[in-house]
Amino acid sequence: MVPGSGQADYADIIARAVKYSVVLLGETHVNADYYCWQLQMLAAMHTVRSDMVIGFEMFSRRV
Repeated sequence: MVPGSGQADYADIIARAVKYSVVLLGETHVNADYYCWQLQMLAAMHTVRSDMVIGFEMFSRRV
């Protein structure tokens, strides 16, 4: 897929994402659909690259 050429295929997005050392998945805190999307992305990326490390910014230190 060429950037700016239209919609990307989901499998292509996952294949490209797992090649990077860092992938940021953002969201807005007012839309629960983003959290579902993040979970789907993480599950798909983990299927391709099971050695990845996942970091979360939204948990308090005690958790």
